[in-house]
Amino acid sequence: HNAIARHLRDPGALPPAGDRAAHARKRPRPGFAPRAESAVDFLLRVTRAHPGEVSILAMGPLTYLALAARLDDGFAGRVRALVIMGDILTPTGGQRLHGRTR
Repeated sequence: HNAIARHLRDPGALPPAGDRAAHARKRPRPGFAPRAESAVDFLLRVTRAHPGEVSILAMGPLTYLALAARLDDGFAGRVRALVIMGDILTPTGGQRLHGRTR
């Protein structure tokens, strides 16, 4: 939380956009260490530990959510809220959605 809040207060604390990935690899972040746990296992573990307290913002494919729900029938019932940022995919393109050309 603290690192994110600091960056929100001071956008200059972030390296230039093209350098962010390299910068993140070089600088260890206190309290943030890679885990061997899969995303699905993480979702299941956290929702079991905090039932009714976890809100999920899904901004891409819903594969991990689908797998979590398939592996554990109680998963969806433990999630407080699910917010999906969706879009439309068209194989041919060119369709209009809300006045924009896709």
